[in-house]
Amino acid sequence: MKTFLLLLFALPCFLGFPISPDGPDELILGGMKASLGQFPHFALLRIYVNDGQMYYDCGGTLLNSQYVLTAAHCVYATNDNGTSQAMFAVINQDSTWNDKITKSPIVGLKFTKNHPGVNKNYYDDIAVLKLARPVKYTKNIQPIKIRRNDDDLVKTGRYAVVSGFGALCGDNSCKQSPDLLFVNVPIADHAYCVNRFHPTYFNNRQICYGAKNRGTGPGDSGSPIVAYDYSLRQKVLIGIVSAGKARHEKGVDPDVAVRASYFCEFIEQATEKTFKCT
Repeated sequence: MKTFLLLLFALPCFLGFPISPDGPDELILGGMKASLGQFPHFALLRIYVNDGQMYYDCGGTLLNSQYVLTAAHCVYATNDNGTSQAMFAVINQDSTWNDKITKSPIVGLKFTKNHPGVNKNYYDDIAVLKLARPVKYTKNIQPIKIRRNDDDLVKTGRYAVVSGFGALCGDNSCKQSPDLLFVNVPIADHAYCVNRFHPTYFNNRQICYGAKNRGTGPGDSGSPIVAYDYSLRQKVLIGIVSAGKARHEKGVDPDVAVRASYFCEFIEQATEKTFKCT
């Protein structure tokens, strides 16, 4: 019998800091349901550990037909001998992991490339996964771009959108959401976050985001944070959900994401140059 785990999603206790404007009582942990095709780049990852006897789910982002981006801590401990999978075009997981029922493509994961710095620090929390076979693009399955220079998209107060299947409340005592949820989150002041975090744990490789009752929670690790680029007229990836605090602390402690643009060189190399930042 396989056991489901809700992946721990937590900042170390010494990383607490107050921030962020008040906002409406919306949370990805119980917020707005996504519609089919609204986030065509989203991948739901089922990661097996303990020789396939246990598993947990994470979010991911489709880079191209063969590669998915996620948080390194989602796949760091996997030793499942090739049974981990990615599902695409899914907005409800009550009947997932059976593509005959959901019509959502399920693709095995061939290998994982973690950033080499992840063993030494918190801020290189990024990994590239190769699919066992290419996924076919449809109107509901599409890759996303990463801008090499996205300074204008991560300015303080700029809004982004985060999506995921995280817990229905802000801690590990709750079940995952059966629905893909999303919420608009403000980008927090980076200099403030650097000052409040020890530089060992937060720097220009990351962004922080969120507001009162708005943010991410357990099970959202690896999920994409996107912003609308008016010059490209499309959403682009700016972050990968990495760490955060419990629900009752939202508005006091922002959440943390890996900044995608910082890792363009790593992503391009890990995808064998099949993906290029814009």
